Amino acid sequence: MNLKKVLGLKREAVLLDSWLYIAKSMAAVAAGYMIGRALPLTWLDMISVLVGVMYNLEPVNLHGIKGGLSQLLASALGAAATGLAVQLFGLNVVTISISMGLVLYVSLKINWRMVSPVAIFTSVYMTQYMQNDPQGVPSILYTFRLRIAALGLGILIAIIFNWLFSVLYYRRLPEKRLELVKANTVEGLDHAREILSGEKSFSRDEFTRLYSGIFTNIEMVSGNMAAMLGEGRRSEDIRIYMDMLWKLKEVNHLTYDTGYAVAGGQKVTPPDREMAAKVLREASCLLGSIDFVGETHIVLRESCRDELSKFASGEEKAINGRIDENIRRIAKNLLEAFAMNESKQ
Repeated sequence: MNLKKVLGLKREAVLLDSWLYIAKSMAAVAAGYMIGRALPLTWLDMISVLVGVMYNLEPVNLHGIKGGLSQLLASALGAAATGLAVQLFGLNVVTISISMGLVLYVSLKINWRMVSPVAIFTSVYMTQYMQNDPQGVPSILYTFRLRIAALGLGILIAIIFNWLFSVLYYRRLPEKRLELVKANTVEGLDHAREILSGEKSFSRDEFTRLYSGIFTNIEMVSGNMAAMLGEGRRSEDIRIYMDMLWKLKEVNHLTYDTGYAVAGGQKVTPPDREMAAKVLREASCLLGSIDFVGETHIVLRESCRDELSKFASGEEKAINGRIDENIRRIAKNLLEAFAMNESKQ
């Protein structure tokens, strides 16, 4: 039994710096616990402190700051709305439901794409974890103060640790993220090729699910790089990598379209089908010869580049116009991405 394989993480997780994330989480939680316990107010609510820490640990500083401030704002407004409802109508089933609705409304006003889980917890917190004032009377104001202070401390600690660990993250983050997208793209090329060559039957759900994951990863990587660029970190490298990422994104769109065109019902001649499969095979070969993280020494197969050059130049053409345009652009984008990587070495 290979102990490293059993205990190790998947390569995708390693490329996302998961080991570093685990180490950062452990250090941040330890700091959050010690600081939170030492302060006169926040020790009463260590759950909010530690949740605030964990929800805001990000590989990129800018994302951590924006996310933390957004959660703090949503929680503060939601807590205020909940407090007002309880103050006016008392604590009962009606005000509990109204306060949850108000929190969801406020959260969606801030970001319509996502409801903040921290804001939801705040709504429950304000009605179910009521604090007493010095006279022993349940107080919305004291509850609000404790929740925001504890959550704010957790967010602040997360931001500090994001900054401290950014030195380690930023050193290889763009290369590792681009390697992840490369691996995803090769998987997509191979999957589409197997469908076109008849090695695998076409499943609409499987094909769509595969490419949905690829495009999600591309957007995540693009966001990480854009945030680093906004911070002025490794600007020259990032601009080159973002150009390469854009070309890989287009390759995935074209491969997705080709797969649907050929296997999804459009009439395509057998020679065009074979030609498309050949381009995808050579594209996977060329892309597989790129190693952004320098883990292994990969020997370039000149034949892959030569074959793709024929398609990019129009020397070899498909009869179907849509297929011909797709395979030509796939070849062209990969050759340009390869040349950009070669020039950067």
